[in-house]
Amino acid sequence: MRNSYWGYWLIMLGIFVVVIMMLASDATTTNTQDYYQLKEVANSALYDSIDYSYYTQTRQIRILKEVFIENFLRRFSETIAPNDKYKIQFYDLYESPPKVSIKIATSTAGFIVGRDAGDDAITNLDVVNMIDLIVEMKGNDLSTPCDVTGCKRKVEEDSECPYYTPGSTPADGGATPITNNIATPSGGGNNSNGGGANQNGGGSNPAGGESTDENVATACSDGEFEEFDVSGLKAYAMGPVNVRENANSSSKKLKTMTGGEEVTVIGKSKTGKYWRVQYDGDKCGWVYGPYMAVNLQTYLPKNGATSVQFNITNASSSIYYADDSHTTICHRNGQCINGRQFYTGAYKPIGIYEFAKKLKNAAIQLQNSGRTLVIVDAYRPVGITYFMRDVFSDYLTANRNTQYAKDINNFGQSWFLASRASNHNFACAVDVDIAGEEMPTQVHVLNVNAATAYYRKGAANANSLEQVMLGNGLSTIKSEWWHYQHCPSEIKNFIPSGADFWNNGFA
Repeated sequence: MRNSYWGYWLIMLGIFVVVIMMLASDATTTNTQDYYQLKEVANSALYDSIDYSYYTQTRQIRILKEVFIENFLRRFSETIAPNDKYKIQFYDLYESPPKVSIKIATSTAGFIVGRDAGDDAITNLDVVNMIDLIVEMKGNDLSTPCDVTGCKRKVEEDSECPYYTPGSTPADGGATPITNNIATPSGGGNNSNGGGANQNGGGSNPAGGESTDENVATACSDGEFEEFDVSGLKAYAMGPVNVRENANSSSKKLKTMTGGEEVTVIGKSKTGKYWRVQYDGDKCGWVYGPYMAVNLQTYLPKNGATSVQFNITNASSSIYYADDSHTTICHRNGQCINGRQFYTGAYKPIGIYEFAKKLKNAAIQLQNSGRTLVIVDAYRPVGITYFMRDVFSDYLTANRNTQYAKDINNFGQSWFLASRASNHNFACAVDVDIAGEEMPTQVHVLNVNAATAYYRKGAANANSLEQVMLGNGLSTIKSEWWHYQHCPSEIKNFIPSGADFWNNGFA
């Protein structure tokens, strides 16, 4: 009898040990997974929430709290299993200097101890993880051409912005993420597009145009180059583009241009990557073509009545509405996003060359069918994108109980106006219309009627336009029937925050 008792207790002890081991194993596994999941998601969300417009104005880094929370919750929800339950708490959300503290809590899987013992026999453990993240700025300024992320990117000019690995010191003494249970922001992020303003139709361009330079300087005709469809036209630097003596990145640097600076294109190298240009009067050199943009007014084809038209109201008096009844969108401080001269007098509707070529082919196809393409907006300074975002966000908050705000929030504000840099800020997107044709809405009416999944009126014309544009290698977005783009990675690696020249004082 005594041996039977000992056998019973040994069996119970074995069961107890197995349960403890299972709980410990599950707790350890859950804790480890949660920690690394929390760290990676928080790192990416922190990077995505950096306010680059603020940095360009102040040379200081700050984050946008709402953007961080939105990005964190979206990313975290995408990485967990459907049946997992987490309690997420945010502490110490500071925009500048950037600091966030996050706590997440969950439970291990339950284990039943004993048969038919009821819920009280289900044993589990709470698993809690907390992390603090900061971004530290070393130095008060970042040297051109490196950006807010330090020298993490590689531009054409290797010697000026070399690679660095997390934890090392950037060559320019710029922003260095620091670690030690503290986040090192890294990774990319979504890049949504939006914004722009114009009524339908074509007409004159308030920003002014440019004439083809018929007298290309013979002083720059020496050397080996080929003429192409940009020869004789003006081109514009999208950022700190270097002018070099020869067509390679190791040759002597003659000058570093600033964003928006103009040159005359003579020809291209055999590889097509470098352009022979005339700059500063009669000086000659080579620039890296993918970092340059052309004036669409002079580059796109002209064909009498069906010539591409330009009607860029952002250069004179912008028109942004919540609907076709012209309901204005205003901040509670009185600032609105209509009636603004967003662009300076120097503005040109430019596009990077790889994008402009595809747009040109689409315009020719439309012309051949007797239709006239109208360019409503092209390159847009990044500060204007952020200004519009902030006004739109406040408008939605102030009118949160209206059906309009509910409809917008169901999709998310970034569906209609970019929350970060838009592809317009890289000169690789346009907003267009077709002259004389009925479309679902006026261009840049910011509501669900403009979304391709919702529009009805004018759908045939919009669908026909889409077929032509997509057939020529452009892409679109679901929220705007008028928006088309093609953005090679080179331009985004060169100016990750987007360009801001020709901005008429908006941020």
